[in-house]
Amino acid sequence: MSPHHRPYRILGWFGTLLLLALCGAAQAQDWSTLGDEQRRLLAPFESQWPSLPQARKDKLLQGAARWQTMTPEQQAQAREKAQTWKKLPPAERERAKANLQQWQNLPPAQREQLQQRYRDLTPEQKARIKSRREEFRALPEAERASIRQRFKALRDLPPEQRKGIRDCAKGKPIEQAAACLPP
Repeated sequence: MSPHHRPYRILGWFGTLLLLALCGAAQAQDWSTLGDEQRRLLAPFESQWPSLPQARKDKLLQGAARWQTMTPEQQAQAREKAQTWKKLPPAERERAKANLQQWQNLPPAQREQLQQRYRDLTPEQKARIKSRREEFRALPEAERASIRQRFKALRDLPPEQRKGIRDCAKGKPIEQAAACLPP
């Protein structure tokens, strides 16, 4: 490239950077440009708003929009879930996040198949699952960790052996059912 073309190239880069900066500034949502309802819903973030990354602002705005479309019952359920989440110990939250990530990494067809299997359960079967989950949550953390580890080992067993363990555990309280798992 000849020396007299360099200034134009530098100006081209500068123009590109300026354009990107202007696009970013146009995309950034200033607190004062939010609607009244958005500001009300996002009030806990007002002081942080200028320093939040745009991706985080976008997520919060999407959440506020979703909240506005919810029925009062759905909003009450969401509040209850948020309170439950806040009460979880950090280790439980991390495990929940890891489980969600594992779920999201499943192929869509497999996720749909699992969701359909759950939808096909009878109300009694769903109630039993919920009851077992509550029993499990009531156990001391060390015991829950031991059971989780044994369930991981269960996945590696042949199907016939897993069925035998399921049959052994059927109808038993969680502590007794755990005894059916491999050590």
